[in-house]
Amino acid sequence: MMALNLDDFLLVNNNLGLRGGNAIMAQAARTIQNEIGSIGQGITYTDCCGGC
Repeated sequence: MMALNLDDFLLVNNNLGLRGGNAIMAQAARTIQNEIGSIGQGITYTDCCGGC
């Protein structure tokens, strides 16, 4: 399990909205998965609002 603490991510949501923030988090999960290879096959991002 990996947890990320992104200081001030609220600023991103305030500027881009929840959909924009969720898109950034989903892309971050894909990037991490690609970088760590096959051990990252189970990495997913689940947004806090159930698909806003």
